[in-house]
Amino acid sequence: MQKRSDLSDVQKGMIIGFRAKGGSISETAEFVNCSRATVVKVYRAWQNGTVQNQRRGKCGAPRAIDDRGERRLRRCVRADRQATVEQLTTKMNQGATKRVSQTTIQRTLLRLGLRSRRLVHAPMLTAVHRRRRLEFARQYSSWTSTEWRHVAFSDESRFMLHRTDGRWRIRRETSERNHPATIAERSKLEAGALWSGECFPGILWVH
Repeated sequence: MQKRSDLSDVQKGMIIGFRAKGGSISETAEFVNCSRATVVKVYRAWQNGTVQNQRRGKCGAPRAIDDRGERRLRRCVRADRQATVEQLTTKMNQGATKRVSQTTIQRTLLRLGLRSRRLVHAPMLTAVHRRRRLEFARQYSSWTSTEWRHVAFSDESRFMLHRTDGRWRIRRETSERNHPATIAERSKLEAGALWSGECFPGILWVH
C-alpha cells in the first residue's frame, strides 16, 4: 500500500476523479492500490483546495546565479561599494564557466536589497569629541523643556565656492545605513566653503 506522500500527481487525480464519480472509499483504494486513509486525506485536501502539486516550484528556467553566486556577489559589493554594475559583472565572470549579463547582475542586486544609495555624511569625530558629546548629553539629560527655552542654538548654512559636494553613490542594504563603510566623514570647516549663520541671545550658547 502506498502512502499519501508516495503518490504521484496522476494517482492523486485518479483518486479525486474516482471519488467524484461516486466511487466508494474502498473501491477507490483498491483501484489506485493505496490505503483507505490515503484516499480520505487526498479527497479531503482536494475539497479544501490544499492538494500539493509535486511539480510546483520547478517550472521555469533555473536562475543564472545560484546561492553560491549570490554570496560571491555580496563579497564583491562589500569589497568595493562604489563598483558599478558593469564592474561587478566583469568580476563575476572572471574564472566562471557560465557568463552572466549586466541585466542578470542588476536583477540579483535588487533581489538581495543591494541598491544604489548616497553616502551618509557624518561629522568627523575623534575619540575626544565622542567623549565630550557623551558627557554633555549626560549632564543635561534631566533638563526640562522650560530650561531648554533659555538656550540658543546656532543655525548655519554652507555655500560651496570652488567645488561641488561630490555626492558618491554606493551599494548597501537598508540595515547598513550607519555602517562605517557607508559613511563619508566630513570636517566641520572645509577649504573653499563659506559659512553663514545667525544666533539669538540666551543664557547658554550651544554650537
